[in-house]
Order: sequence, then structure tokens, then C-alpha cells
Amino acid sequence: RGQGKRWECDDYFSSFSDSNSRSTVHLVYVRMSSEHFEFPSMGPTLSPSKLSSSAAPTSVLTASPTKSVSSSPSSPPTVADSKAPSSSPTGTPTSLQLGSAAPAASCAELRAEGVTSSGTYDIYPTGEASSEVQMYCDMETDGGGWMLTYAYNHDADKNDPLNPDTIPLDPSSGYSHVNLNAINGYTVDDVEEVRLYCQTSNHNRIVHFKTSNDVIKGMAFSGSQKDNRASNWNTGFTPLDGHSGNLPAWANGGLTSSSGGLWEVPLYKAYKYDWSVRGQGKRWECDDYYSSLSDANSHSTVHLVYVRVSTRVTFSMPPTEAPTPSPVESTYSNESKKKCWWWWC
Repeated sequence: RGQGKRWECDDYFSSFSDSNSRSTVHLVYVRMSSEHFEFPSMGPTLSPSKLSSSAAPTSVLTASPTKSVSSSPSSPPTVADSKAPSSSPTGTPTSLQLGSAAPAASCAELRAEGVTSSGTYDIYPTGEASSEVQMYCDMETDGGGWMLTYAYNHDADKNDPLNPDTIPLDPSSGYSHVNLNAINGYTVDDVEEVRLYCQTSNHNRIVHFKTSNDVIKGMAFSGSQKDNRASNWNTGFTPLDGHSGNLPAWANGGLTSSSGGLWEVPLYKAYKYDWSVRGQGKRWECDDYYSSLSDANSHSTVHLVYVRVSTRVTFSMPPTEAPTPSPVESTYSNESKKKCWWWWC
């Protein structure tokens, strides 16, 4: 199942769509040295009918522990009272690993491969090992495949500086953000949708929606608010579970800073409702507005931003013919080693 689909045994399919079209059997055995035991013959006898069957062999792979993390449910955290958000969302923590999933360039690719549990995963944006990053993937909300890029869980009366260029790994406790262009391998054209969520202890409304607006996708990618205007926000958006806020539908403006991204008041209804993640150095606002700047951090807030990146196969294709070492070579040359990648050398 190389590259997520290739089932090959001493053959090669030039068309990726055909590379699972034949039944295959792959077995690996090991013989351990021992002075005390003799090893009996192991493994089943393969019948001709097995190889001629049109059905592919049943996979027996299970997730293998590469790392263990406590996952949070895809539903965002709840602000419990006027002083602090709840310490964690409800749900039972589970251990999540990449396991049997094929290497993927995004959370959306993992979701397309059948991964359904939200949590932290290894992602390879360029398809090369050197591009590995850990991302939190929401695999449940609105079809899943969402990568967390902003997570600010702010406690009432605090005003800690933002933490840019740091990938958040937990929606319920994170305090950082990253623009997608800081992650090697993505372009703005890869961004399909942006999803925003916020909640505050100041009221009971929740803002939760997604959009595919090009200007907003550009903000999530580069942080630039160039060409930002109200019409980017108040039209073409899709409300998601729990949405009850006035924004973005009532938005009548937004700042246009060169680097304000999705934190420096990118949308607002003047003097009524703001989305602000420490905007103007102190404003922590979610669908509300403080006329006095001194009060603008007086309630607990949660701001989350996710992006969904288009699924694409980015991993290197194997050569059409396997290299044949010369008779005098017992190992590959250093140059050959440089070309090794997961499933082939």
C-alpha cells in the first residue's frame, strides 16, 4: 500500500488508479538465532485460488505507537464562567498515532485515507521526511480534515503577548498561531477553506463558520489583510454547529494591516461586535465590543482558526525499473542512499 494505494509485487503500474487492481500477497518472516530452539515451518500454504481471487487480501495492520498524545474532541472548549474557560472539553482522552495510515501532506489527506480520530499527527507537506511537522487535525467537524492554525485560550484579566510562528497542538489549551506560509510545502492555492470559532464568558453567543473567500484564505496563509473588506465576511460564509453570533453576517468593516492576519480585528460591526485576538494590544473580543480599552481583556475568551488544505499526492514516485547493483557491490552507493524514501531505494 505504498503511496496509499500501490499493491505491487515485482511489477509496477504507471497509472496510480490501477495500482490496486490485482490481488497480492506479501509476507515477511524473521529467523532469530538460538542455541536452544529449532524453528518449525511458519505461515500458511498459499492456494492458487488465493492468488486468482479478485478481492484484495484483508489488511491486518493496526496502529503502532509512534507517539502518544491526549486528544481533544473536535468540539471547541467551553467558557465556563466569567473568570476562566473550562480546563478541558468533555470526552475521553485517547492515544492517537499515524499507525497504518499512509504518509500524508495534510489533515485532509489523512481523512481521505480513513483516519477519523481527532488529535495530533505527523504531516509531510512536501512529501519529504525533512518537511515533517506535527499538526492538530480535527477529523470530525464538517467532514473533518481541518488543520488547527490558531488556538488562543485567554483567561480573564490577563493580556499575555501572542505567540506567533508556533503551531498549536491543542484547541482546548493552546496559546499560539501560525500562518500557513511558515510551513514549508504549502501555497495559498492549497487552501480550500478557513474555519473560525470563538466564544467568550461575556455572553452566550458562539461564532462558528467557514468560508472559501480568497482574501480570507490569503490572510490565513500569509497574515496580510490586504484587500480586506466587510463583503469578504458577510457573504458566502457557511454557519457551522453551534453558531449563534451576529458576526460575520453583520460585519461592516475590518482592519487592513499588512501583518494583522486573523488576530488584529479582521472583521467587526463598528462599536458593536468585534473578532479580536489581542487586537490593539489588549482587545480580547468575540462578537462583542468594549468602549473602554482598559476593560477589553476582562472576560475569558477562546479563539480557534482551522484551515482545510486540498488533498494531493506529493510523495516521490518510484522508478519504472529497480536499480541493479553490480556484482562487486554488496551495498548501495552513497548516491543511491540519497534517493531512498520509505518504500523504495
